[in-house]
Amino acid sequence: YITDNPEDYEYIDGQYVHRIQGELRPASFIYLFQIRLLNNQGRVTGSMGGAALTGVADAVNLWTGETSEETVSVPFDVHINKAADPDLLGARCITFGIPGCDPYNTYSVIQAPEGRHWFVMNVSFSTGHYKNIRIDVTDQIRALPTGGVIELEIDVDDFPPEDSDPPIEEGDGGFKPFI
Repeated sequence: YITDNPEDYEYIDGQYVHRIQGELRPASFIYLFQIRLLNNQGRVTGSMGGAALTGVADAVNLWTGETSEETVSVPFDVHINKAADPDLLGARCITFGIPGCDPYNTYSVIQAPEGRHWFVMNVSFSTGHYKNIRIDVTDQIRALPTGGVIELEIDVDDFPPEDSDPPIEEGDGGFKPFI
């Protein structure tokens, strides 16, 4: 609604301006993952295929701010700076947040349908092998309904590589064209 009452406008620098008081409430949220690798000793070299956050809302009603009860997994990239700190990985995930609630209303978040949120990451090892790991981050996500920093410590000894699979050759990219 835009008022047609001239008294609701200010004259500023040759323009009539109508100021609207309101609150901006973002509908998408950013989770920053900081992953510290323990007992790594150079074994994990990166993330093949990145990571995903599971169990987050697939949509949001922009009028009410309430999220859908339907869930999705949101894929994202994981970054490692081998020169600065090879045992620290970082990732950014943009999502609609917790399903079935208004993330700005604490009571609504508490009453949101139960569901688990998993951080799923594919790590690549210096041997050329890989491992898919899953870590339950439900408590952290529920504590940060509008996004924030989630710190994880992953003991590499708890997630040995999949030795039964052949090593992934560097540079193939999973694609072998015929010549």
